[in-house]
Amino acid sequence: MEIFGYKVDLHINIWQRVDVLVHAGTKEEADARIIKLVKENPLSLDNGDENIERDANEYLCDTESLLESTATTPTVEVYDADCGIFETKNALYTNLKEGTAPSVKTDVDRMATIREEVIKEISEWANASHAYLCNREGYPKGYRDGISQAKTIVLGILSKIDVGQNKSKQTKE
Repeated sequence: MEIFGYKVDLHINIWQRVDVLVHAGTKEEADARIIKLVKENPLSLDNGDENIERDANEYLCDTESLLESTATTPTVEVYDADCGIFETKNALYTNLKEGTAPSVKTDVDRMATIREEVIKEISEWANASHAYLCNREGYPKGYRDGISQAKTIVLGILSKIDVGQNKSKQTKE
């Protein structure tokens, strides 16, 4: 019996790559076992088959799923372990159909999403209370006042960003 190696990419909340070893008599038998596994048990990658071993997980945070909801049906892609480029077109098996999959976000879309998240985090910080900062003697004088002034400045900048976003939205409409 030979051992065949595979890389299984799963997207549940983030992409993770799992090394899987399949003990089988032939490559075709190994391919059939790994495909059956990911079809029937994509979340656990465990179907009780003692000839299939899971190994290390690698988290791939800079990628995204092509399926809209991955909570119950993760995006799954199976590659031979020695695959040079891990792209859907090179997958031994995937539950995606490239022609019917939703379009992948462009870099512009990704940057817009990141920008919105950053603005939201800054806004939350600027609007949060800083009353917990100490005014007791022995602490740098003016620290609390300085944070208050910084938050006022940041909120002023954020209000300009909001006005700019509203104008561009009105222009598009």
